[in-house]
Amino acid sequence: MNHLILCDFDGTISVRDMGYELLSTFARGNYEEIDQQYRRGEIGSREAYGRIAEIFEATPEQVEDFIVERSIIDPYFGRFHDYCLRRGIDLKIVSDGFDIYISRFLEYHDLPTIPFFANRISSKKDGGIRIEHPHLSRDCGLCGTCKRSILLHERPFYNMITYIGNGYSDRCAAREADRVYAKEPLFEHCVRAGIDCFYFDHFGEITEDLSKGVIFDLDN
Repeated sequence: MNHLILCDFDGTISVRDMGYELLSTFARGNYEEIDQQYRRGEIGSREAYGRIAEIFEATPEQVEDFIVERSIIDPYFGRFHDYCLRRGIDLKIVSDGFDIYISRFLEYHDLPTIPFFANRISSKKDGGIRIEHPHLSRDCGLCGTCKRSILLHERPFYNMITYIGNGYSDRCAAREADRVYAKEPLFEHCVRAGIDCFYFDHFGEITEDLSKGVIFDLDN
């Protein structure tokens, strides 16, 4: 059976939400108001990032140093990654965060070969940054990276697609997946929406469950 696992990054693989910490450290001006509007669902991440780009002040070198200093990986993720390799399960990261810190994070933790989808940051000549969304959905446009669109694009190539996530940007993809592992607040959303899922605290639990070949539902 061809099996794909799509996995969120911030707050899932990375214990810390590196996107939030990066922006709260280097964004100036009205960052907190933008963040609160996003968390209340008043604006999508695409709009939030467009406004944040205007007040973000950090060099690529500062970002890399920041990631090395702050990054904490789920302690069981390495074993989970090895399990996927042994079993021939494809593992890809889908993130509404930024490529610059995900690539540095994976390199730092000796996992540079994991493919990922994310928003793209590039430097402007005037010293600012440009945020691009190569995986944006033209039908919706709320999230910078549409994880649902990525999942649907991969669907014809796999018999089974598992989704792992924790947040707002994971909701649409979770609805389309065959199996879902969720932390809060995604877990609460799945319960309310009637999406079968399995709550997890760390990747050791997911590895154990996958090794049993069991699909959990809300009654379990």
